[in-house]
Amino acid sequence: MPDAESKRAVRRRVADTFPIDPDLAPSDRGEPSVTHHPWAGPAHRAHPGVLAAVFLGGAIGTVGRYELGLAWPAGAAHFPAATFVVNTSGAFLLGLILTVLLERFGPTRYLRPFLSTGLLGGWTTYSAFAVDAVTAGRSGHPALAIGYVTATLGAGLAAATLGIWLGRRRFPRTGALVVRVGQAMADRAPEVMDR
Repeated sequence: MPDAESKRAVRRRVADTFPIDPDLAPSDRGEPSVTHHPWAGPAHRAHPGVLAAVFLGGAIGTVGRYELGLAWPAGAAHFPAATFVVNTSGAFLLGLILTVLLERFGPTRYLRPFLSTGLLGGWTTYSAFAVDAVTAGRSGHPALAIGYVTATLGAGLAAATLGIWLGRRRFPRTGALVVRVGQAMADRAPEVMDR
């Protein structure tokens, strides 16, 4: 069994690479880590306010994506620019927002679910991406389909990486105080979730 110091070292290495979900307390058996082991306990039920934040953000993001699609339509023989822009901008914003929220401000009850799960979840669309690629391929444009898939995946990964980098560069971590506050909040997470 790893000791507490080695667990902290693993957390620091992981925290230096990607933002970690603050909804999981360090003591949560489902926490992403090298010592991860599955947990078959009861699922936590979301607070109604959090569900409302996700719903509101999702409604705004979905309407925005719909309106952009209407303003920038693409046929089967054309590059689906609206979906490409939506997914690439969503990847960038998700990387930026999660990095800033998690590393600068710590866990938030409503803001992260509203912005990342709701707004950007509604804004981005994997299903339209897949349908656009299949439609282009089936209508005699396989090069367009392959180019679109490759461009979307490459640009999405680059955009998310840039968002994380920019979030860390523009909004550097605030130091030990945020780490201590974040740790205290994470330690309280199980008792808060039981309410």
